[in-house]
Amino acid sequence: MTAAPRRVPPARLAPSHPVSAIPGLGPSRAAALSAEGVATIADFLLRLPFRYEDRSRGREIASLPAGEPATIRARISGVRRSRMRRGGLRIEALADDGTGAVRVIWHNRYASFADALEKGPTAYLYGAAAPGPRGALQMENPETELEAPGEEADPLHTGRIVPIHRRAGGISPRHWRTLVKNALDGLAPGFRGATADGAALREALKRVHFPESLAEAAAARRVLAGEELFVLAARIEERRARLRSRRAPRLTIDAARLRTAAEALPFALTGAQKRAVSEIVGDLSTGVPMARLLQGDVGSGKTVVAGLAMLLAAKNGVQSALMAPTEILAEQHATSLAHLLTKAGVRLGLLTGRVRGAARTRLLAALSAGEIDVLVGTHALIEDPVRFRQLALVVVDEQHRFGVAHRAKLFRKGGSPHLLVMTATPIPRSLAWAIYGELDVSVLDEKPPGRTRVTTRVREESARERIVRFAAERVAAGERVYVVVPAIEPGPREVAAARQTLETILKIVPGLPAAVLHGRMKPEERSRVLSDFALGRIGVLVSTTVVEVGVDVPEATLMVVENAESFGLAQLHQLRGRVGRSHRRSWCALIVGETASPEARERMAILEGTDDGFLIAEKDLEARGPGDLLGSRQSGLPPLRVADPFRDLPRLREMRAEAARRRAAGVLSASDLFGYE
Repeated sequence: MTAAPRRVPPARLAPSHPVSAIPGLGPSRAAALSAEGVATIADFLLRLPFRYEDRSRGREIASLPAGEPATIRARISGVRRSRMRRGGLRIEALADDGTGAVRVIWHNRYASFADALEKGPTAYLYGAAAPGPRGALQMENPETELEAPGEEADPLHTGRIVPIHRRAGGISPRHWRTLVKNALDGLAPGFRGATADGAALREALKRVHFPESLAEAAAARRVLAGEELFVLAARIEERRARLRSRRAPRLTIDAARLRTAAEALPFALTGAQKRAVSEIVGDLSTGVPMARLLQGDVGSGKTVVAGLAMLLAAKNGVQSALMAPTEILAEQHATSLAHLLTKAGVRLGLLTGRVRGAARTRLLAALSAGEIDVLVGTHALIEDPVRFRQLALVVVDEQHRFGVAHRAKLFRKGGSPHLLVMTATPIPRSLAWAIYGELDVSVLDEKPPGRTRVTTRVREESARERIVRFAAERVAAGERVYVVVPAIEPGPREVAAARQTLETILKIVPGLPAAVLHGRMKPEERSRVLSDFALGRIGVLVSTTVVEVGVDVPEATLMVVENAESFGLAQLHQLRGRVGRSHRRSWCALIVGETASPEARERMAILEGTDDGFLIAEKDLEARGPGDLLGSRQSGLPPLRVADPFRDLPRLREMRAEAARRRAAGVLSASDLFGYE
């Protein structure tokens, strides 16, 4: 039996102490928080409020504005419950504050919530009131906080600006505020800070959780964001210094060799490609490991640039590896690179899970003997039997799909090889500085000649038949059509599924040469379907997002996306990039579902007006947040908990300069709050 965690006396708590040390937090709730990643007091206190309610001046129901979010404090009565189709409860009640009453409706709630409402409590309700079917105002699904007897005068919960924290560990908002107060009261002021002393950071925590004004909360958040950004900057500079302290193969690349490599291409490079190649050549010739991000929009020619780098490595008698996240993408890269490199005498190999038995044995033997110059593959490249004779250049495509451990294992096969990371996901530069901070950045901001702009339109489900008939016209003209769906099989989300969508298409146009493609198919079957699609035996490919990257069929001119509201803007832009890859006129139809919100439709409209991937990425990140882009799986760095990816990250440049200055001067920085030594 595990002993109960030791309680730390009040005013002696440190940020590194376990969350179970907070007075008032029981062991079961502490365990639940730890399971959700809130393991220490620092973790707990850095879960900042996501909004604030001004309960010093609550709105009266009699003057409640329609369509504007507001907080009301009212007595609940007249509770009625009914069962919804999927099993949850629909609850209706009347909220009355003495000046008036408003009908309140909650969807998908549990019986325990209805039981609590039936006791007639006073509740804080936050939401927007709107006219109901009979014209009277009603609130649907407001955020609800029930007031326990005797808590009316508690200064943490009323008569002030009240912080609202996101739920975790099954802890109610009121109890969470009490625990925050207990943790702050017990937190010793003497902990270490990198940009401010412990007392100043403790005060910032107090003011961000329990501010006297919204301006005070914003100022406190800025102090904490500065501390977090400095820690991020210091970690990036550490990694950068560690990387550049190693030695890498010094590749000899003179003008004649570069000219010979460029002449091997069947087309001229764009200005952006020439600039990127020049930057890469400079890195490869220094003897210090190259660490460069090649960032380019869909169709900007990243593979060509990487191919030239691998060609130059081969001419120096060393090997390269290109790791792609999927077999489809690896096979596509191998095909593209074969066109570019084999005429120049470069020996190319492909290693995926499909290469087995004697063929795999022969391939690995040739690789270890140095008889293969470039090996393309999936994560199969990092398996133990794979041995390179002299690996000098590693190219990682779609970096965000690999974890840190994947890249580290591939690196160990070559000592300190040069690294080129490619991504077709445009990332605002300030965010790229955080995700890929140790990398230099090359940007391909031109598209090769011959690419057409894709006409994009958002359409309702009622337009589906017309779109399918247009697709049939494109197929009759010798072109190809993608239809992308969110799901393989029908499920609870009620979105389009692959097989059912194919059946719908064939009902509208019987005999249309169409097929399904998804990730659960056997690799051999996937390859056959893609080959038939490229050759024109299949005209319409109904697919999941496995075609998002790496599928290059110049004859494809129409991309149809079902339930487009299910995807992010950046992903839709990637999907759209599968068409418009030749001189042919191309189109993209984004079909939104009946339940799509007005906000989703407005978000889709952005794609109608622009094909600028960087602008689209910014809009997507604004709407959806950076997700795990800053998580340890992708970058090896901790995710941001306080700093805002748009408002605060531009400060990262100055923080990195200061971190580098301190490092050069031998000044050590430490932050107990953000776990940095």
